[in-house]
Amino acid sequence: TVLGLAITTILGFFIANSVTGPVREITSKAKDLAEGNFDQHVQVKSNDEIGQMASMFNYLTGELKETMDKMDVERSKLDTIFHYMAEGVVAINRDNYLIHINPIAKEILNLPEEVLAGEKKIPMDQLDLTEINYYNPPSLSGERQLEINKSFYNIKYAPYKNELDENSGSVSYTHLT
Repeated sequence: TVLGLAITTILGFFIANSVTGPVREITSKAKDLAEGNFDQHVQVKSNDEIGQMASMFNYLTGELKETMDKMDVERSKLDTIFHYMAEGVVAINRDNYLIHINPIAKEILNLPEEVLAGEKKIPMDQLDLTEINYYNPPSLSGERQLEINKSFYNIKYAPYKNELDENSGSVSYTHLT
């Protein structure tokens, strides 16, 4: 009886480990994936439910990596366009702090370093956009002409939305008229 109990215990341990081992490996790899390490791969050791779960995990990580790579390429393209376009572009959040500004807009607006670093609000009067009110949708988009350093610029502005479809800030661009 003792020998039978010992054999059963040992067999039970190996069988349980054959199920929980792959689950622990997938869980560990999923945690690494959640932390941003997209180069995760789980070894598929069987064709049962655990093996199918491992195969699906590998498929999903491959798809996620491919999608992230495509997003990086698109982000790089947009970054290049943004920095080398002929018009000035400024994006601010609803608290009037600078989010993005391209080199042309930096040159035109000549903003203080504290504003460029996001430490101080952008002077909305300098852009003649003081009437923007995020609770009044008609005030969030428009066009006007503005004189900056003895040059006249056409400024167009419109809101951008966050993931909840709420107006989160404003994007404006300028070009010489």
